[in-house]
Amino acid sequence: MRADDERTTDRPAAHAAAGAPLVVIGTDFSLLQERLGARAELISLRGEIDLPASIELRQRLVAAIDRGVTHVVVDMTAASSTDSTTLAALVHSLKRLQQRGGELIVACTSPHILRTFDIAGLDQLLTLVPSRAAALARARGASARDVG
Repeated sequence: MRADDERTTDRPAAHAAAGAPLVVIGTDFSLLQERLGARAELISLRGEIDLPASIELRQRLVAAIDRGVTHVVVDMTAASSTDSTTLAALVHSLKRLQQRGGELIVACTSPHILRTFDIAGLDQLLTLVPSRAAALARARGASARDVG
């Protein structure tokens, strides 16, 4: 990847209220990270989740967990493909969250990506939900129970 292929915008207009950075790697991937509450966070992925994208995802997941986030939603409803490095990042984060009594919730609608989870056996480990709305509701409810 060339240095000019990656750019970060601190607060794109559509997400200025969230105050979250949008990371764009090349033309085929973007990541948006948003705080959902005291202990919940959303990471939205769009496009092809390849090695450079999965490295960015893993770094974001690790940083969120290190900040005390216990419930993470990874929204893959706009993802077109993924690879084994993404699966490894999700499993690593799942284990760390479970050690803290937390949860990793993955929203995914792509039959191709869901098949990848199935083949890897991750459909038995991850909390997979069919929509972003369902994932957000679950994370917000769980995070509120943790605080209360």
